[in-house]
Amino acid sequence: MDKLINTGECLSRGQAESYDLISDFCKSVGDLATNYSSAIIASKVPRLLTPLLVDNDFLLPEQRLLKGDDYEKYEIFLCPNDLFSVLAIVWPAGIYSPIHDHQTWCAFGVLEGEIEESKYALVNSQNNLCKANLTESVCHQKGAVTYMSSERNIHRIHNPGKDPAISIHVYGGNYKKIGANVDQIYNT
Repeated sequence: MDKLINTGECLSRGQAESYDLISDFCKSVGDLATNYSSAIIASKVPRLLTPLLVDNDFLLPEQRLLKGDDYEKYEIFLCPNDLFSVLAIVWPAGIYSPIHDHQTWCAFGVLEGEIEESKYALVNSQNNLCKANLTESVCHQKGAVTYMSSERNIHRIHNPGKDPAISIHVYGGNYKKIGANVDQIYNT
């Protein structure tokens, strides 16, 4: 009779290499998160994220799916010490996120497609109405990485392409406890 095999035991060579790459990445981010302040961590994550973006095969097929018209988030790794979270986000063609800033530091890189990031400066915040003005827009192509420190950084993400785009995001903290990690939503 054939022995039942745990799916984790029968990784292909490519899957095993991807697993090692993700494990090494997460260990390195964990080392940063325990040895540096949150103001410094974000600036160091992009150099660690770049090699991960070369390997398109580390996501499972179900982590590439769009279930509707909105973007989808998929957990890649959740630090057991709540120091950071790694998510894949699949962006439908043409979609915009709201203009927002984050509660924690974050870094992201483009795995597939292109992502346009529009950056904003705070104009005022009165009566729970936050207003920001556009300062610049940057188109991040496949393989590009960027980051935001934990200080107020306001941006909006847009997939300007005709096909879905996928980005890999690394956030300070546990995204399940923090939630969407959005501090404020802004108007222009």
